[in-house]
Amino acid sequence: MTNKDIEVDAAKKLAGLQIDQLSKLRSNQITFKHLEWFNNLSKDERNYLLEKRFEKDLFIPNKAFQNRKGLWVSSDFKERILLVAEPIEKNKTISTSFIDLKKPMADTEVRANPPKNHVFRADEFCLYLIDKIRQQPYREEGEFLINGKANIHFVYGKNDRVFLVAVDWRVLDLCIPEWHVNTYPLIGFRWNLGSRVFYPNYDKD
Repeated sequence: MTNKDIEVDAAKKLAGLQIDQLSKLRSNQITFKHLEWFNNLSKDERNYLLEKRFEKDLFIPNKAFQNRKGLWVSSDFKERILLVAEPIEKNKTISTSFIDLKKPMADTEVRANPPKNHVFRADEFCLYLIDKIRQQPYREEGEFLINGKANIHFVYGKNDRVFLVAVDWRVLDLCIPEWHVNTYPLIGFRWNLGSRVFYPNYDKD
């Protein structure tokens, strides 16, 4: 098998589902040679290949999170989360649970007794977040708080560090309401009573 054959075959079979590679190996959908070739590509090479071949089947985080009417995305979110978020299958379901803070708490306190796997992977978080925003684009009732308090998430970002991503509904410049997405390092910042903390249900999958 030539390298060109491997490229076409591997691209078709991997289809951008990088997190499912082990299951694909077990079911003989891909070989170790396919996997080795794909994993040796740079992030930009993988994204270019996947976007061109499978764009209709993939969610591309960098394209989805652009400032627009109803959505404002901080530069910190772009640099710390979007930078490492890779394309992911559009129809993947990200199951979550949430708790509401019963008192003001620092980010370190919130993480003191969390579920075992309480941190989102960047690509899955981006898919989950855009879906949440689409469900409540104009301040509709839903799981996301719309009373000005934060919807809090812990996400693996740049250099595999865990960051806090806060999403809240605001009315700021020119009285235009919009969702704000901000990212913070974990440095003990305190969050208000009633803020809502979301966790991925990885333990329940």
